[in-house]
Amino acid sequence: MTSDTTAARSNTLAALLDELHALGGAEEVSLDHLVEEVGRHSFVPVALVPLLILISPLSAVPGLSSLLGLTAALVLGQMLFGRRRLWLPGALRRRTISGDGLRRAARFLRPAADRVAPLFRPRLTLLTDPPLDRLPLALCTALCAVMPAMEFVPMSASILASASALFVVGLFMRDGLFVVLGFAVLGAGAALIAWMLGGLG
Repeated sequence: MTSDTTAARSNTLAALLDELHALGGAEEVSLDHLVEEVGRHSFVPVALVPLLILISPLSAVPGLSSLLGLTAALVLGQMLFGRRRLWLPGALRRRTISGDGLRRAARFLRPAADRVAPLFRPRLTLLTDPPLDRLPLALCTALCAVMPAMEFVPMSASILASASALFVVGLFMRDGLFVVLGFAVLGAGAALIAWMLGGLG
Protein backbone atom coordinates (compact mmCIF):
# COMPACT_ATOMS: atom_id res chain seq x y z
CA MET A 1 0.00 0.00 0.00
CA THR A 2 1.41 3.40 -0.94
CA SER A 3 1.58 6.38 1.40
CA ASP A 4 -0.98 8.13 -0.82
CA THR A 5 -3.40 5.23 -0.36
CA THR A 6 -2.87 5.31 3.39
CA ALA A 7 -3.50 9.05 3.51
CA ALA A 8 -6.67 8.65 1.45
CA ARG A 9 -7.92 5.95 3.77
CA SER A 10 -7.12 7.96 6.88
CA ASN A 11 -9.24 10.79 5.53
CA THR A 12 -12.22 8.46 5.14
CA LEU A 13 -12.80 8.46 8.91
CA ALA A 14 -13.39 12.22 8.91
CA ALA A 15 -15.44 11.92 5.72
CA LEU A 16 -17.53 9.19 7.31
CA LEU A 17 -18.29 11.40 10.30
CA ASP A 18 -19.19 14.27 7.97
CA GLU A 19 -21.60 11.95 6.17
CA LEU A 20 -23.18 10.89 9.46
CA HIS A 21 -23.61 14.54 10.41
CA ALA A 22 -25.31 15.24 7.09
CA LEU A 23 -27.60 12.20 7.43
CA GLY A 24 -28.60 13.48 10.87
CA GLY A 25 -30.48 16.31 9.19
CA ALA A 26 -33.55 14.05 9.16
CA GLU A 27 -35.66 13.64 12.29
CA GLU A 28 -35.00 9.90 12.27
CA VAL A 29 -32.63 7.77 10.19
CA SER A 30 -33.36 4.12 9.48
CA LEU A 31 -30.52 1.61 9.57
CA ASP A 32 -31.50 0.66 6.03
CA HIS A 33 -30.86 4.22 4.82
CA LEU A 34 -27.68 4.46 6.88
CA VAL A 35 -26.30 1.23 5.41
CA GLU A 36 -27.17 2.26 1.87
CA GLU A 37 -25.51 5.66 2.24
CA VAL A 38 -22.28 4.72 4.02
CA GLY A 39 -21.78 1.23 2.62
CA ARG A 40 -21.62 1.92 -1.09
CA HIS A 41 -17.98 0.84 -1.46
CA SER A 42 -17.02 -1.34 1.50
CA PHE A 43 -18.24 -3.28 4.52
CA VAL A 44 -15.76 -1.33 6.66
CA PRO A 45 -17.76 1.93 6.94
CA VAL A 46 -20.91 -0.06 7.74
CA ALA A 47 -19.04 -1.88 10.51
CA LEU A 48 -17.48 1.32 11.84
CA VAL A 49 -20.65 3.42 12.01
CA PRO A 50 -22.37 1.50 14.83
CA LEU A 51 -19.06 1.20 16.70
CA LEU A 52 -18.37 4.93 16.46
CA ILE A 53 -21.90 5.75 17.63
CA LEU A 54 -21.42 3.46 20.62
CA ILE A 55 -18.18 5.20 21.57
CA SER A 56 -20.13 8.45 21.79
CA PRO A 57 -22.53 9.40 24.65
CA LEU A 58 -25.35 7.84 22.60
CA SER A 59 -24.29 4.47 24.04
CA ALA A 60 -26.27 5.44 27.16
CA VAL A 61 -29.58 5.34 25.23
CA PRO A 62 -31.47 2.22 26.43
CA GLY A 63 -31.53 -0.54 23.83
CA LEU A 64 -29.16 1.20 21.43
CA SER A 65 -26.10 -0.86 22.37
CA SER A 66 -28.04 -4.07 21.67
CA LEU A 67 -29.27 -2.81 18.29
CA LEU A 68 -25.93 -1.45 17.11
CA GLY A 69 -23.88 -4.25 18.66
CA LEU A 70 -25.86 -6.88 16.76
CA THR A 71 -25.64 -4.81 13.57
CA ALA A 72 -21.85 -4.54 13.85
CA ALA A 73 -21.54 -8.26 14.69
CA LEU A 74 -23.50 -9.24 11.58
CA VAL A 75 -21.39 -7.00 9.35
CA LEU A 76 -18.09 -8.12 10.88
CA GLY A 77 -19.13 -11.77 10.72
CA GLN A 78 -19.77 -11.43 7.00
CA MET A 79 -16.35 -9.79 6.57
CA LEU A 80 -14.78 -12.67 8.54
CA PHE A 81 -16.29 -15.29 6.25
CA GLY A 82 -15.54 -13.37 3.06
CA ARG A 83 -19.09 -12.58 2.00
CA ARG A 84 -19.08 -10.16 -0.93
CA ARG A 85 -22.57 -8.73 -0.56
CA LEU A 86 -23.81 -7.30 2.72
CA TRP A 87 -27.00 -8.75 4.22
CA LEU A 88 -28.92 -7.48 7.24
CA PRO A 89 -32.33 -8.80 8.36
CA GLY A 90 -35.33 -6.60 7.73
CA ALA A 91 -36.02 -6.27 11.46
CA LEU A 92 -32.69 -4.48 11.89
CA ARG A 93 -32.94 -2.44 8.71
CA ARG A 94 -36.28 -0.98 9.77
CA ARG A 95 -35.00 0.26 13.13
CA THR A 96 -34.33 3.99 13.37
CA ILE A 97 -31.86 6.27 15.12
CA SER A 98 -32.50 9.87 16.15
CA GLY A 99 -31.10 12.29 13.58
CA ASP A 100 -30.17 14.77 16.31
CA GLY A 101 -28.32 12.01 18.16
CA LEU A 102 -26.45 11.11 14.99
CA ARG A 103 -25.30 14.72 14.55
CA ARG A 104 -24.21 14.93 18.20
CA ALA A 105 -22.24 11.69 17.88
CA ALA A 106 -20.47 12.97 14.74
CA ARG A 107 -19.57 16.27 16.42
CA PHE A 108 -18.32 14.45 19.52
CA LEU A 109 -16.02 12.14 17.53
CA ARG A 110 -14.73 14.53 14.87
CA PRO A 111 -11.92 16.18 16.95
CA ALA A 112 -10.50 12.76 17.86
CA ALA A 113 -10.69 11.62 14.21
CA ASP A 114 -8.77 14.71 13.09
CA ARG A 115 -6.07 14.11 15.72
CA VAL A 116 -5.43 10.45 14.87
CA ALA A 117 -5.57 10.76 11.06
CA PRO A 118 -1.87 11.76 10.68
CA LEU A 119 -0.79 8.80 12.82
CA PHE A 120 -1.89 6.08 10.40
CA ARG A 121 0.75 4.25 8.38
CA PRO A 122 1.41 0.61 7.41
CA ARG A 123 3.32 -1.05 10.29
CA LEU A 124 3.27 -4.33 12.18
CA THR A 125 1.45 -5.64 9.12
CA LEU A 126 1.92 -9.22 10.32
CA LEU A 127 -1.10 -8.48 12.53
CA THR A 128 -3.22 -7.03 9.73
CA ASP A 129 -2.52 -9.47 6.87
CA PRO A 130 -3.65 -13.10 6.47
CA PRO A 131 -3.69 -15.35 8.35
CA LEU A 132 -3.33 -13.37 11.61
CA ASP A 133 -5.89 -10.74 10.57
CA ARG A 134 -8.60 -13.35 11.28
CA LEU A 135 -7.91 -13.16 15.03
CA PRO A 136 -8.80 -9.47 15.66
CA LEU A 137 -11.68 -9.69 13.20
CA ALA A 138 -13.12 -12.75 14.95
CA LEU A 139 -12.56 -11.15 18.33
CA CYS A 140 -14.37 -7.90 17.53
CA THR A 141 -17.23 -9.91 15.98
CA ALA A 142 -17.59 -11.75 19.29
CA LEU A 143 -17.33 -8.54 21.32
CA CYS A 144 -20.16 -6.95 19.36
CA ALA A 145 -22.28 -10.09 19.62
CA VAL A 146 -22.16 -10.02 23.45
CA MET A 147 -23.12 -6.36 23.76
CA PRO A 148 -26.86 -7.10 24.28
CA ALA A 149 -25.98 -9.30 27.25
CA MET A 150 -23.79 -6.54 28.73
CA GLU A 151 -26.31 -3.71 28.42
CA PHE A 152 -26.95 -3.60 32.17
CA VAL A 153 -23.24 -2.92 32.86
CA PRO A 154 -22.46 0.84 32.70
CA MET A 155 -19.93 1.88 30.03
CA SER A 156 -19.49 -1.70 28.78
CA ALA A 157 -20.81 -0.90 25.28
CA SER A 158 -18.39 2.01 24.88
CA ILE A 159 -15.45 -0.10 26.09
CA LEU A 160 -16.21 -3.02 23.78
CA ALA A 161 -16.96 -0.69 20.86
CA SER A 162 -13.69 1.21 21.39
CA ALA A 163 -11.63 -1.98 21.26
CA SER A 164 -13.57 -3.24 18.23
CA ALA A 165 -13.22 0.08 16.37
CA LEU A 166 -9.45 0.03 16.94
CA PHE A 167 -9.29 -3.49 15.52
CA VAL A 168 -11.36 -2.58 12.45
CA VAL A 169 -9.48 0.65 11.74
CA GLY A 170 -6.14 -1.09 12.22
CA LEU A 171 -7.08 -3.83 9.76
CA PHE A 172 -8.45 -1.36 7.22
CA MET A 173 -5.35 0.86 7.43
CA ARG A 174 -2.93 -2.10 7.70
CA ASP A 175 -1.65 -0.42 10.86
CA GLY A 176 -0.91 -3.13 13.40
CA LEU A 177 -0.25 -0.55 16.11
CA PHE A 178 -3.98 0.12 16.28
CA VAL A 179 -4.63 -3.63 16.54
CA VAL A 180 -2.22 -3.71 19.50
CA LEU A 181 -4.04 -0.72 21.01
CA GLY A 182 -7.30 -2.62 20.54
CA PHE A 183 -5.93 -5.50 22.61
CA ALA A 184 -4.73 -3.04 25.26
CA VAL A 185 -8.13 -1.33 25.49
CA LEU A 186 -9.84 -4.72 25.60
CA GLY A 187 -7.59 -5.92 28.43
CA ALA A 188 -8.07 -2.78 30.50
CA GLY A 189 -11.78 -2.74 29.71
CA ALA A 190 -12.23 -6.39 30.69
CA ALA A 191 -10.62 -5.66 34.05
CA LEU A 192 -12.90 -2.65 34.58
CA ILE A 193 -16.03 -4.59 33.56
CA ALA A 194 -15.06 -7.45 35.89
CA TRP A 195 -14.64 -4.95 38.72
CA MET A 196 -18.05 -3.40 37.98
CA LEU A 197 -19.70 -6.81 37.82
CA GLY A 198 -18.12 -7.63 41.17
CA GLY A 199 -19.62 -4.44 42.57
CA LEU A 200 -23.04 -5.31 41.19
CA GLY A 201 -22.81 -8.72 42.83
